[in-house]
Amino acid sequence: MDQKIPRAGDTFLTQRQIEVLSLRERGVSQKSIAEQFGTSVANISTIENSARSNISKAEGTLILANLLKCSVIFNVQPGTELWDLVSRIYTMANNSEIKLAYTEPELVGYLSRELKNSFQARKLTQEAEIGLTPSGALIINPLVQN
Repeated sequence: MDQKIPRAGDTFLTQRQIEVLSLRERGVSQKSIAEQFGTSVANISTIENSARSNISKAEGTLILANLLKCSVIFNVQPGTELWDLVSRIYTMANNSEIKLAYTEPELVGYLSRELKNSFQARKLTQEAEIGLTPSGALIINPLVQN
């Protein structure tokens, strides 16, 4: 079965970046792609790295766009325990008269999933921004240290 490669359209990726990523996601080596495109492995590596960087920036932009819709935004520092974070979210929501869209177990699960790479021994290992929308949804932005 011949798999179609999506078109770039109005995105942050070039068509060549999409072609390389599509092939890499299917398990094709950079060497094979370089041979197929008549270029060097170094060039394919550069194309792939640029594409992944563009995707990461686009994902960050979407999080920021969603944070702009929040009526409450606050930062959480490294070392914050999961249950303290849950308590703080409920306090911030109550103080702003926002009804959270999560039960306590749902909130714990959501935080654990969204910040899965940011918790160690149930403590936050990096700073994060938390936003509460007027409808009670959470927007989470794990802040990456440079």
